[in-house]
Amino acid sequence: MPIEIPDGYPNNLEDDILLAKIKEFQTEVAKVSRSKNYSKGSSYWKNVADIGQNELMLRLQRKQIKANKNSRITSYIINLASIAMLLTSLWIANDTRKLAEADQTSDENWRTEQLNTLLESNRLLQEVNTRFENIPIVFLSDSVEVN
Repeated sequence: MPIEIPDGYPNNLEDDILLAKIKEFQTEVAKVSRSKNYSKGSSYWKNVADIGQNELMLRLQRKQIKANKNSRITSYIINLASIAMLLTSLWIANDTRKLAEADQTSDENWRTEQLNTLLESNRLLQEVNTRFENIPIVFLSDSVEVN
């Protein structure tokens, strides 16, 4: 049975069919190189197999280019998401810092108010103490006569 080159070889064949044809042609190269009665020489079938092999390599390159493009798009999306997360983190950190400053200011104001209240209470107690010191002490025993 003679080997035939299919119509559309190599561009229009599916990968598995093209690979099978390449193997068939390479097998034919091995047969022809051993036989002296064959009308087509081994270089013919070798060239046909090489053309098919080249087509497979081109297809692999196209697939790789497409995969690289998809990978590049995915990387771009991941980078944008990372930048968005970074900006969100910075925003949250800034708000947290503002809240901490407000809390500290509030705490300092509370302490100042408490200190002022204590100082005022202390002043009032000193006034009361001073007034009590100025009240004469009268002993009842001095005013009562004993018989």
